[in-house]
Amino acid sequence: ISFGLTFSRFDLGLATLVDNGSFTLSPQNQFLTYRSWKTSNVGFDVIQMGVRFSDAFKVYLSGGFDWTLIRLRQNITILPNQPVLTYRQDNIDYSKNRFSSSYLRIPLSFDFRSKENADGKRFHFVIGPDAGLLLNGRVKQISKENGKQKIDDDYHFTKVRYGGFVRVGYGGWGLFAKYYTNDMFENSPAQKGLKNFSFGFTFGF
Repeated sequence: ISFGLTFSRFDLGLATLVDNGSFTLSPQNQFLTYRSWKTSNVGFDVIQMGVRFSDAFKVYLSGGFDWTLIRLRQNITILPNQPVLTYRQDNIDYSKNRFSSSYLRIPLSFDFRSKENADGKRFHFVIGPDAGLLLNGRVKQISKENGKQKIDDDYHFTKVRYGGFVRVGYGGWGLFAKYYTNDMFENSPAQKGLKNFSFGFTFGF
């Protein structure tokens, strides 16, 4: 049994919106059209408690932080303090228009691993459920007219999200995929069925 602080499972990848099973946004969500290669997911764990049942199997519950950073294509502003997710069309050419959420993540990991080789490295296959508690939402914009602006609000991001993840790797790095089964937004009917999927590289098993 182990418990302590850590800096591990650093995820760096791309985030994708899934609209009722499709990677194409529906008409009511077209305002969220994003730049695919600049829409990212970043996260890492800072604390964990684990139980090693054998050299080949370990279970650990951890806590950390997770960000989804959506780089919007359109010159719009997502408005704070609205009854539903609402935007305004602007006559400004934004060089950066980012819509993001940050969560406290709480994954439960089932780690199946091989024996160490001569270099002390292992193959890992890790799978499990992942829950998240919303910390905040943010709109960050950069333009010649207004300079740099940051506006914080919950923007109807779901307060508690849940889903699952998988990590496959060798040594200290590998690949990850995460999918959240509940909607990205709550109390905003037009966004019903819009979900979050991300994938990329992970470092530090």
